[in-house]
Amino acid sequence: MSEKPENYQPLEFLTPIIKNASAVIGGHVICTIISILSSVLLVRYSGSERFGSYSALYAYLNLFSWLTTLGIEPILVRKAISRKEQENEIIGTGLSITTLFSILATILAIFISFLFHYAKGLQLLLIIAAIDFLLLTPLRTSGIVFQLYLKQWYRANISIAREALWVIILALAMVLKAGLPAIIVGRLLCSSAEGLAVLFFSRRFVKFKLHWEKFFILQILRESWPFALTAFSSLIYIRIDQVMLYKLTDVRQLGYYAAAVRIADLPAIVPAALMTAMFPVLSQVVSKNELFERYMNIAFRCLAIVIFGLAAFITLGSPTIITLPFGKEYLASAPVLSLLIWSGVGTFFSMAIYIALTAKGLQRIIPLSTVLGAMLNIFLNIFLIPKWGIMGASLATVISYNFSGYIFLLFLPVSRSLAMKAIKTSLYPFISALACILILKPFPQILSLTLSPIIFTGFLFIFGAWRISDIRLLWDSQNA
Repeated sequence: MSEKPENYQPLEFLTPIIKNASAVIGGHVICTIISILSSVLLVRYSGSERFGSYSALYAYLNLFSWLTTLGIEPILVRKAISRKEQENEIIGTGLSITTLFSILATILAIFISFLFHYAKGLQLLLIIAAIDFLLLTPLRTSGIVFQLYLKQWYRANISIAREALWVIILALAMVLKAGLPAIIVGRLLCSSAEGLAVLFFSRRFVKFKLHWEKFFILQILRESWPFALTAFSSLIYIRIDQVMLYKLTDVRQLGYYAAAVRIADLPAIVPAALMTAMFPVLSQVVSKNELFERYMNIAFRCLAIVIFGLAAFITLGSPTIITLPFGKEYLASAPVLSLLIWSGVGTFFSMAIYIALTAKGLQRIIPLSTVLGAMLNIFLNIFLIPKWGIMGASLATVISYNFSGYIFLLFLPVSRSLAMKAIKTSLYPFISALACILILKPFPQILSLTLSPIIFTGFLFIFGAWRISDIRLLWDSQNA
């Protein structure tokens, strides 16, 4: 084995980062396997039209989910880390705020749906779905304790149990030939069980209770408004496409689009898990520039390799990837998926950059990026959906995600270095993915899917985008 460089040393905090990120990703892999089964049951049993109605309800409610928490979770984690002796009061106050705003969001979503006749004929189902999606948020938010104590496997195990229960309920609905109302009530039962489990286990670490500390309320709200605005604008450009498709096309087209979104959204757990695990560590080493940069270099490199590898794989095999779980009825979703997966580049890098900025206390600039991204997405959807339907919505998503995720951040001095680092890191993985697609596109799909990871990995090593020393660093840090 070659000698290690003179400045080589394992990063001590990589051990809990790897452990927690692995727990989240491992748990999500299991959840994904189960959720693929649940999606297959839901999509096949519902049919494209009923699945379109189901997607329209939750896409609409998603637009109000930002109001339930106001994005206070990272603020609570950071404050609880810096004021360990007051963590009970901080978390209890945060959950009190979340409870109040969850009630407000639920009422507002229902009122606006009646006012503008959204989902006409489905209002009762929308009320039930709002209880599930919005009102139960405080129970789920208590899970920030697992992030604070680097015990993410608790959340992973609860998520697995929830997905398993959801599959059972969907299977019963199929056997009993139940309709959409039974499916939505079943989802409410799953969310209730999940929320109560999160609350129960989180209180093993922090014995918080709901109370109002005026000092913490003012501090949390003052610092969280950038996250609230970011969450609102992010949800606009994440879900507005489905709401607009519901209004501008037919429900069947929305069903095709929603099926592709379900698969395209799956990789987002990777940056979410990695950066969630890294956030407490980055908050501790933020004053040590060299160490902070090393962690971010590893994060960007890992994320670039994962997203471009997946983009190549899914672009080559989208027809098989769509029809295998959902059936040939959804073959129209394949080109949508091939395009949508490239929006993941913006998703991956934006999560990393936003977490780094938050650790530095620079979260106030994040809304600039997301608000512009939302405005761009709405404008593009208005222009492209009437012309190209679901493909137009997909193109609008890819452009707006990548613009807000890192391109716009190049123009802000405080984020320029992070955005530039993301782009430089992604250059060779992008070329590797493009080369992989060009080489394998003429071949049969099964052969392309089999060879894609091998050829992509080979190009990474040829370009030096992934090195043996990186693998050794992760291994040694895990065993440090």
